[in-house]
Amino acid sequence: MPATRKTPAQKREEGIKRALRIGLAAKGMTREDVANRTKLAPVTVSLVFSDPIGREFRSVLIVADLLGVNLFSDEVMSG
Repeated sequence: MPATRKTPAQKREEGIKRALRIGLAAKGMTREDVANRTKLAPVTVSLVFSDPIGREFRSVLIVADLLGVNLFSDEVMSG
């Protein structure tokens, strides 16, 4: 069975997830730290990391800004 091809949206979502995880590690923070610093609910922060495309964009931007992640970079957008 051939491997399924990912859509551009799926590739972008993977790029966002990867960038957020890298940003989290680079800052030496936990998801709980992010929730405390951003005043977002812990469940919201968790969902931003697991399903960024399905979240309110403002929440994703807040987390990305805290972690120093540029969501619009070519690296992130290309997945």
